Amino acid sequence: MQNTFLIIDDDINIRKMLAHIIAKNDLGKVVAELDSGLDAEKEILFYNPDVVLIDLLLPVKDGIEIMQKARNEGYKGKFIMISQVEDEHMISKAYEKGVVFFIGKPINLMEAINVIKEVCRSIQLERSVELIKNTVVGLGGNTAVANNKS
Repeated sequence: MQNTFLIIDDDINIRKMLAHIIAKNDLGKVVAELDSGLDAEKEILFYNPDVVLIDLLLPVKDGIEIMQKARNEGYKGKFIMISQVEDEHMISKAYEKGVVFFIGKPINLMEAINVIKEVCRSIQLERSVELIKNTVVGLGGNTAVANNKS
């Protein structure tokens, strides 16, 4: 299953670079790109991407507020934050609110590729565990039904 990505950054060059990294490395498909925080959580919920690449400092709403609102509305995907902010308190707050990785700007190409690949591997592992869990529960459920019929 191909991973889906939503990119939120006010810098078009960053958006294009991230989209290029995703396409060139066959990591998935970019379903949308946003240039501000305006209605961002609604877009996240609409597209329901596996991964949101989000800038911390955005016009209208910051990345942390967007993440918090999307989580409160039920979004279960992964957030990778991209920012030039170096304030440790803000970075800590981003991790507390659910960021799985933080990529600093200017973007280091190899770091971005490796982080996105790692998040994709994590998603694949979670899907495999869920499939195994559902299979085992399904087998257990069938066994219980068979035992009740005896």
